[in-house]
Amino acid sequence: MNLIEQYLLGQLNEQEAGAVEERLRTDDAFRAEYEAYLQAVDLVRWSGRQALKKRLKSRGQGMALRRKGLLMTGLVLGAALLCFYLWPDGIHIRLPPQLPVEPVLHDTFPQASDTLPLQVQEKSAPALPGKQPRRRDLFAEYYRPFSDDALDGTVRGTDPEPYSYEGFLMLYASGDFRAAALRFDSLPAVTRGNNTVQFLYAQALLHEGQATKALTYFDALRGKSRFRYAQEAEWYGALCLLKTGDRAGAKTRLGAIASVDEHPYRQEASLLMQALR
Repeated sequence: MNLIEQYLLGQLNEQEAGAVEERLRTDDAFRAEYEAYLQAVDLVRWSGRQALKKRLKSRGQGMALRRKGLLMTGLVLGAALLCFYLWPDGIHIRLPPQLPVEPVLHDTFPQASDTLPLQVQEKSAPALPGKQPRRRDLFAEYYRPFSDDALDGTVRGTDPEPYSYEGFLMLYASGDFRAAALRFDSLPAVTRGNNTVQFLYAQALLHEGQATKALTYFDALRGKSRFRYAQEAEWYGALCLLKTGDRAGAKTRLGAIASVDEHPYRQEASLLMQALR
């Protein structure tokens, strides 16, 4: 297994992955080899999808035959059960004779101490000295990868070019955020300048732990009033601030979101502000 394959599969540690990313930025030959590898992987995926369609078509014909076989089996079992319940002699099970039960006589009534359960006082475990309660990971509680059915519908059922706008969207929609983050730099300049592509690229960066870099894109996009996902960029920018430890900045951003009645993340922002107090 070569270095590029190990990198894409996430089998390298943080230091090794950083070294690969540095080579992708500085080594043109290595970058060309990496892009050729991605193109080969995309070709294999496309071939696999075509083969899967053929297998599903042939499997549908086989399932029709299996359903006929199951129907015949059900008829045979039903006939057997009917014979079992309607057989004249039936099935007789000999039960053991019951022994007579002798009454138990008490000379005196039982004492209260014999009938009341003992009450055991539970003792709580003593708190360990110097151990502080663990702070909640609010980012993990509130972060969810962005998804939109409208975006998924643009590439569903198609086989776009890997380095096109649709190819980048398909990569993100499949949940391969690491590959989407790496594919961004290989896209044409016009595609990289697309607001939606930049938004999804920032989403991929945030998912991969690069919150500071993702914040620069979210901040640029949230100020574009005509951008479809401007409010979403504002919410995810607040999560970036929370991820980087800027709780004060996150609270300010969340307060602005919570003050807009029609904001899609108004409720989440209010709850997160309360948790930050």
